[in-house]
Amino acid sequence: MEQPQDTTLHITTLPLDALCHVFTFLTPAGLARMRQACKYFDLHRAQLYHDVCHLDFSPWRDKITSLHIQAITSFTPCLKTLDLTACYRLAPHLVLNNLLPTCHSSLHTLSLRSCTDVDLPSILVPFPQLLDLDLSYGKWVDNLSCVYLSTVFPNTQTLSIRSCFRLTDQGIRTICESLPKIDNLCIHGCWKLTNGSLQHVAKYLPGLTSLDIESMHRCTLTGINTLATCTKLTSLNLRECGIKDAALSVLGSSLPDLRVLNLKLNYLITNDGLKSVASPQLVHLDIQECPNINDYGLKIISACTALEYIDLRSCHEISDVGVEELTTHCTRLSTLQLKDCAKITNKSLWSIAQLPNLSVLNVQSCKELTDDGFAAFKHHRCSRLTVLNLGECTAVTDRAIKHIANIQLVSETQPRLIPRHLSEANAASFAPSLISLTVHGSQITDRGLRRYILRKCVNLYSLNLRNCTNLSLVNSSQALAVQSARRGRAATTTLANTLDNNNDGNMPALVPDSTPVVGLWLPRNKRKQPHASNEDTPTTSTAPAATNGSTTDYPTMTTTTTTTTATTTNTKADSDYETNQAEPDYTAGSVARLQAEVDAWNAEIHAALPRLSRVSVSSFSLRKVTFTT
Repeated sequence: MEQPQDTTLHITTLPLDALCHVFTFLTPAGLARMRQACKYFDLHRAQLYHDVCHLDFSPWRDKITSLHIQAITSFTPCLKTLDLTACYRLAPHLVLNNLLPTCHSSLHTLSLRSCTDVDLPSILVPFPQLLDLDLSYGKWVDNLSCVYLSTVFPNTQTLSIRSCFRLTDQGIRTICESLPKIDNLCIHGCWKLTNGSLQHVAKYLPGLTSLDIESMHRCTLTGINTLATCTKLTSLNLRECGIKDAALSVLGSSLPDLRVLNLKLNYLITNDGLKSVASPQLVHLDIQECPNINDYGLKIISACTALEYIDLRSCHEISDVGVEELTTHCTRLSTLQLKDCAKITNKSLWSIAQLPNLSVLNVQSCKELTDDGFAAFKHHRCSRLTVLNLGECTAVTDRAIKHIANIQLVSETQPRLIPRHLSEANAASFAPSLISLTVHGSQITDRGLRRYILRKCVNLYSLNLRNCTNLSLVNSSQALAVQSARRGRAATTTLANTLDNNNDGNMPALVPDSTPVVGLWLPRNKRKQPHASNEDTPTTSTAPAATNGSTTDYPTMTTTTTTTTATTTNTKADSDYETNQAEPDYTAGSVARLQAEVDAWNAEIHAALPRLSRVSVSSFSLRKVTFTT
């Protein structure tokens, strides 16, 4: 009997050049495993490592050491980018010294973000080609260490020293004097800095093009005035700096090339301040949570005809009039953030849908929006839309999802993925570019999920279904999570790869309707004890006796029993915290049924959406509290 031929492709049969190209796609962990497991790889490691240009060790920050990095970087003469973010088990200065024989002249980008114990004086030879340096969150960064930056990294052009709390104005002066080539500087969150730092920046860095001074609370009009000499600035981040209209007036008259401006959380600026900075070349504008901006402010912004990104979240005075004015003149808009703009209605959606380049739209918590408004996206064929957030739009139902899913493909050259259950002829009705969809808190049902999202939004990477109480998937997942918490485990349920557990403090009522309501699910820090309107109302709340002086770690369920003649009074404050919750069935059969339902949905979703990497169906995580019966 003939033996079957071995059809395995051995690595030694591939040309060395082909292997070199393949191994450039491996992670540092993959390279290390290949060296350990493959003798051929270890024999030719010098040639195979030769073309590696980028190394990111941050995913293994709790395991990687200097010896591991030395084993890999000793054969990488073309290394250009090295990321050591939060690698606390290694000494970065020793790593840099190990790079000297091979790639000290080729390294362009270095991240020492959140690293500890960096001893700059111990670095033997400078890195002349290094242009991008990130020292953010470095507790070791102080005025003294700034003296050695120019010695080790003399040609740095981009420097980030975000949240380096030990830095003062003297350290900024040292940096600006010794590194005059810097054109991109981030001093975000250095809370000891004052107007003096801005004066040093303006004096020694006249060629600065990007400046980030977010959360610089000691910045005043005096410091802003000094930036008038930095006439080449194209990007400026003034988030949460407490500036007023007078500061914007100075910037608008002295920074003609400004293209990116962040004014988020500056509560004192008004429409008059926007007049100074609204210029035709402005591309990116963030005025989130600026409560004094209204429709007249949007009329001023409409003069920025090149605008591509605008963030208007929590600007509560904005209405349909302002949105229509903005979308009519700023036709290049690709990103529009309107979260918590409660005054906008369906009329705004019809204006927004006419934007030809719209790719990101956030209308979360805009309660006035209904299904009729989202029909505009089907009518105008917004085929470039990639990210859509309509969470907490409580009037949205399956009909709105149908309109979104039926966006037709305009450009036939646009890449798309056609699922197996549909033919090429039926692919014209897909939402081809939509990769992220958020519908949490809406009225979408199982029919809408299956028929419109799973069948037509086939390129989705992220899907958020939290608090969609009409979905059996969400109900089963929440009930299963409650059951897991009842057994003392973490109140989380994993669907596919990732499950989002952002806790808003409330326990949603997501259990089978057939179970009678007998109690209240409450987090510990917001628990309110029920109180009766008269003394004759008996209330029972007994806890199981603790054994060995310990308390039972279970979620809280408070059960109240009252007579038929008694009345119970709950205050408005209580109603804000308490959520009626049906008592789950904790039998083994019920748990198996819930798990089977979740698994079935899991398989169905990932079969229909092969690119999906993130699904969110749960919105709470229980704290350790005492279970009361």
